[in-house]
Amino acid sequence: MKNYVSILIFFLLFHTLFCLELSAQNEIMEPIVVTSTKIEKQEKKLSTNVMIVSKDEIETYQADNVMTLIQKLSGQNIIDSGTGSYYVGFRGNPPAPKGVLIMVDGIELNTPTNYILAQNIPFQNIERIEIIKKTSSSLYGPAAVGGIINIITQQPKQKVESELSFLYKTYNAKESRLYLGGMSNNWLYRMNYTFIDTNGYRENSEREYHIVTPRLGFKGEHFDLNILLNIVSNQGHVPGGLPFDTFQDNPKESNMLRSDGKGFSTTLGTVVDYYLSDSSVVHLKTTHRTDDWWAEMDSNYLKGDDQKQWNSEISYQKDVFFKQFTNKFLTGFEYRDFHSMLMMHPDDYWADKTYWWKSQNVIDENIRGFFIQNEIDYASMLTVDFGIRYDHIHMAYADDIIPDNSSDSTHEKWCPRIGFSYYPINDFNIFGNYSQGIRSVNLVDTVWKPKASLKPEKQDSYELGFTLRHWDRFHYKVAAFYATIKDYIIETGSGQSMDWENTGEVESKGIETSVNIQFSKNIHLDLDYTCQYSTFSKYQTPTISYTGNDVPLIPNHMLNLNLSLLTNDFGKINFFGRFVDEKYLDKDNDFKLDRYSVFDFKYTYNNSRFKFNIALTNIFNKIYTDFGKMNGGAYVGYVPVVYPAEGRALSANISYRF
Repeated sequence: MKNYVSILIFFLLFHTLFCLELSAQNEIMEPIVVTSTKIEKQEKKLSTNVMIVSKDEIETYQADNVMTLIQKLSGQNIIDSGTGSYYVGFRGNPPAPKGVLIMVDGIELNTPTNYILAQNIPFQNIERIEIIKKTSSSLYGPAAVGGIINIITQQPKQKVESELSFLYKTYNAKESRLYLGGMSNNWLYRMNYTFIDTNGYRENSEREYHIVTPRLGFKGEHFDLNILLNIVSNQGHVPGGLPFDTFQDNPKESNMLRSDGKGFSTTLGTVVDYYLSDSSVVHLKTTHRTDDWWAEMDSNYLKGDDQKQWNSEISYQKDVFFKQFTNKFLTGFEYRDFHSMLMMHPDDYWADKTYWWKSQNVIDENIRGFFIQNEIDYASMLTVDFGIRYDHIHMAYADDIIPDNSSDSTHEKWCPRIGFSYYPINDFNIFGNYSQGIRSVNLVDTVWKPKASLKPEKQDSYELGFTLRHWDRFHYKVAAFYATIKDYIIETGSGQSMDWENTGEVESKGIETSVNIQFSKNIHLDLDYTCQYSTFSKYQTPTISYTGNDVPLIPNHMLNLNLSLLTNDFGKINFFGRFVDEKYLDKDNDFKLDRYSVFDFKYTYNNSRFKFNIALTNIFNKIYTDFGKMNGGAYVGYVPVVYPAEGRALSANISYRF
């Protein structure tokens, strides 16, 4: 494998030098404006390798939701946990359910505890998706230390427009989606409704969702207003993990037969841009999120009661133009307030067979952040951006059953960032950056009982790369990264103890490459490859040293391929391939998940109003897993478990635009 990697990198560098000599003659391409960096800019001016998924690419990939779409792109370590929550990790970061910040037009759609529930995100009328894979808390705070996924939606173009779609999939999965939108004078309105009902690939994995997302916007002479409301009602079962040594025999099996759950969550977000002049604007944003749920799983009854998060932000941007210089200055303040009550006790089945116990915990966390950043453009050739953010994090944890377990902790950190992009010609740029970040204890997986001694994770991130377009037929991206996580938090408990500790330091390094080739008007190839290594650089317990071991659940190599064939009369055909290397399940590196390759097929027919597609995923019915835990709980005898990925599935989707 190392020889193939070396050959690939050599080919990219050699061909880049050849293409660079000719790129000055290329046609000037329409720039892509990126908003995830808070200051809008063209793609070539970005100091980091932002992945931009266009509307055409979104329609190309057969996906049930936003996360399964992004999973088809290399470099994204995204795992479906089987519970509706997705585990995400970028650039050597272990996948976690609170890994990244999810936004729709700048409004956060994570749950109050920062979980990623892809079904909650509207999946119609998306213009593009922007993915920032580096440490981003210096811009957006501790909730974004693992990266950002910002979904940009289309603006209505007619007075009234609508789209209705139906999908049916193997395992009796049904999805209905309705979109209504329009514009009148300066007002914009949109509404998405999604209904999902599935029996699931595995036993005991039925789920049902109702999602309603009304939106209202106003574009005036001096200000813009956007209001989003997201209401989600869901219920279902989760299959749980299967013993590590036996899941290959029957991956559809579920050992956790008494699982059930319901939930109801809301998000209300408002964004206001008030333009003081052509060169200055005040930005106001507020979001209020709630989540109430209960579940019976792993022999326990769990309840999340009155979980809510309120965050608000005010910022001011001023642009100054002077001869060959453009200076963009941004400063702002953000406040986050989080409250959650979690309760656990034996479920009805086990309550009659064992002693009664109960655990009830309350977590209150508030974060105050202040940020300043500045961007300087010189002569349409060089962009330099730099800034700093200060965060003050206070978390109070109360154990209502055992008060002595309660804790109170305060942490603060200054997070600087600096980056550059040099673009001497239109279709070529070299970029690099350095940034720091802090992730609060409450944002690391599920810390059930945080100790006062537990410290937040601190990240340092370095990146260097280049982007090249050639004759509008070739598009190259290469980025090398190096990152460290100090005070990395890992679960060490067994049974019901669920304990966490700081391990010392994790070191990650790697390279991302992507090649997009337009062979002709009708043939297109995308090839994405990520090589990454993540190890414990400092992790010593009183009895064991883990220094040098691989960090669990991080593969060294990921490769994705997409081949598109377009015909004028018969529609479009796509072939997908994904390779993921082997990875360890545990910090001791004793249990290893096998490497795998998965292949998909999709056919699409599309005209001005009607669209039909049929897709076959996991064509060869590969049995594999991306995710597991060292302690599966009482229902499997506290042994290591894995969560099998979906097998072969056939789906058909029909959409009609009115």
